Amino acid sequence: MRKIVKAEILITRRCNLNCFYCGIKRKRPERDAAFWREAFRRIKALGATFVPIYGAEPLVYPQLVEVVAAAVEVGLDHTVISNSTLLSEDLAKRLVDAGLESWTVSLDFPEVRLHPPSTRKRARAALRALDIFGTLGLRDLEVVMTLGRSNLCYAPDMVLRNSFKGIWTSFDVLHHDRGMPWSKCASREVLKDELFTEQDADKLAFVGEVLASMVPKALIHQPSRYFDMFKEGYPYRLHWHCLRSFEKFGSPGWITVDCDGSLIVCDDLDIPTGFSILDLPERWDEYMEVWQRIVRSCPGCFWSTHWMSGEMLGRSMMDELLAHRTTWGDVRSRLGKEVALSDV
Repeated sequence: MRKIVKAEILITRRCNLNCFYCGIKRKRPERDAAFWREAFRRIKALGATFVPIYGAEPLVYPQLVEVVAAAVEVGLDHTVISNSTLLSEDLAKRLVDAGLESWTVSLDFPEVRLHPPSTRKRARAALRALDIFGTLGLRDLEVVMTLGRSNLCYAPDMVLRNSFKGIWTSFDVLHHDRGMPWSKCASREVLKDELFTEQDADKLAFVGEVLASMVPKALIHQPSRYFDMFKEGYPYRLHWHCLRSFEKFGSPGWITVDCDGSLIVCDDLDIPTGFSILDLPERWDEYMEVWQRIVRSCPGCFWSTHWMSGEMLGRSMMDELLAHRTTWGDVRSRLGKEVALSDV
C-alpha cells in the first residue's frame, strides 16, 4: 500500500542570508550524497514519486549536483527550492546536465520594485535564476507566492505574468500558527500585520474565486478546490490538519527528512521523532504511532503542499495535476520564452 506521495528533503540548515522572519536556519550535521541516494531508495519504497529539495539554502550544500543525480538515478521527480542568490550559470548548467527537472523560487510580488528593500536582492536573484534555467531549456520552473494581507491583491497578476512566460505559480497562505516555539517563522510579532482576520473574509473570497477560475487555463500548481476554501473561513478561522489524512488513509501523505537524516514531523513542526529515514519502510507503523502523538500539539495549517499531499493519497488529484502539467509541458516554446522575466 502506498504510504506517501512525497518526501521533503531539508538538505541543509545553512543559509547565506539572514532573513528576519525565518527560523529554519540551525546548526545541524549534514549527510553526503551517498546517504541521500540510499534515502531516496527508501523514500521510493514508501510509494513517493516526488522530492522537493530545499533547506535553509540548498546552494550552500557542496554536493547538490550529486544529490540531484541521485534522485534521477532512483527515479524520483524533484524540484530544488532556492533563494538563488548563489546561483552561477556554470552551476546551473551542471545541475541541468545532472538531470535537474525543476527549479523553484519565492517571490512576494510580481515586480521587484513592489518588494520591500530588504527582499529586493532576493527577488532579482530569483528572476535571474528563472532566466538562466529557461535559457538552458529547463521546462519546469515555478514561483511560490506566500499570501499575506499586503500582497493578496497581486496574486492574479502574478499568475498572468508567470503563465505568459511558461512559469508555474504555487500559492501558500500565512496563517495563525506562525511564530509558535517550533515554527519555522522566527517571530509571530514580525508577521502579525500580515495575518488574515475575519475583516479580510470578503477579499479572500474574491481573490480565491478569481484564482479558482484561472486554474483550468493558467499555470497554477494548486487545484481550484484549494482556492474555494478561501470562502469557507480558511485561513483566518479554520485550519486543515494532517490528522484528517491519517484518519482516512493511515498516513499524512508525506514525510520530512532533516539534513542529518532524521525524521521530523514537518518543516514547521520541528520536533524530533527519534526516527531516521533509514528506519523506513520497515518501522513505518512505529513511526506513525510517534508521529500521531506529536502532531496533536499542532493547531493545523493551511500550507497548500501539505494539504495537497494528504488529499492526493486517497483521490485522483495527483493524476489530474500531472495531466494539467503535461498539457502545458511545452508552454515555454508556445508563449515566447525569448522574453526575459527580469524585463517584465
